[in-house]
Amino acid sequence: MNSPLSIGVASGLAAALLFLVVRSGSVFALLLDMFAPLPLLIAALGWGPRSALIGMASGTLVVTALIPGAAGLIFGLGIALPAWVMGVLIMMHRREGDRILFMPIGICLLATALINALMALCMAMMIGGDMEGLTKAFGQIIDAISTAHPDVLAPIGLSKDDLAKLMSQTAPPIFAALGVFTSSGLLWLAASLVNMSGRLIRPWPDLALTSMPASVLALTGLAAILSVLFDGFGGLYARCVLLALISAYILEGIGVVLVITRDMTSRTPILTLFAVLTLILPPLAGPVFVGLALLGIIDRMAGIRQRALTKLTSTPVQPSQEAE
Repeated sequence: MNSPLSIGVASGLAAALLFLVVRSGSVFALLLDMFAPLPLLIAALGWGPRSALIGMASGTLVVTALIPGAAGLIFGLGIALPAWVMGVLIMMHRREGDRILFMPIGICLLATALINALMALCMAMMIGGDMEGLTKAFGQIIDAISTAHPDVLAPIGLSKDDLAKLMSQTAPPIFAALGVFTSSGLLWLAASLVNMSGRLIRPWPDLALTSMPASVLALTGLAAILSVLFDGFGGLYARCVLLALISAYILEGIGVVLVITRDMTSRTPILTLFAVLTLILPPLAGPVFVGLALLGIIDRMAGIRQRALTKLTSTPVQPSQEAE
């Protein structure tokens, strides 16, 4: 019962169950649906990507058999496939003498951003087919909301058409950005659970030191330029990539904060207060996230974490056993 085959089938069934509970329509079911990739990630990290591939196949078959229409395709392409791809990247390695060098977590973070940007674009294309169709679809959503709650959209101060156009331009990039946080959180949770069981295949690095390649700065700038120059789905995809990469830099900025506060005796209360204020004061969240993204970008250029660790240890930080 502990073989990759049995674990893969079990992970696929668990993922399919978490995906299917959303049909109940409750808020709790929606939260559970967000955890649908978790069993597949656990299978990949503890039993290898082949086990997650088996889970992807079994889960997709179950969803397809139980729900007619495109549900199986949505589960397979939107949940199972990205989880399997991340499992492959996390477990990818090469041998160098007696050492096994795993894929750097920074590369995996970059892949997470690009995958979520692509998923956001695919979602937009499935909803509308083109930008005009996407705007029309959001207009229908706004009509449904206005019918159910006539006064809920009044404070926004935009006409239905303007609001629909705004949503068609901003909703997919926001989906991509949130997807980076969700995917990274699920990956961390899966690794923590597998590590507690002693089955984690790769040595888990210090996540606070996660850093994407320096070339990602150029990719971020290119995405910003293309998002302005291009219309249609080309510009929309550039915006999805831009916000996804900014989200990745926010995570790196959090890593900078975690590193530079390591020698502080009041570190835990400071970080807790920082997190609580950001969550309970939405106007504060925006500037904080912008600051964290800038901190992550500055660290990529100035090496803030490297300097902080060198100061703490008084010796240069040795590179981890990961492929460069």
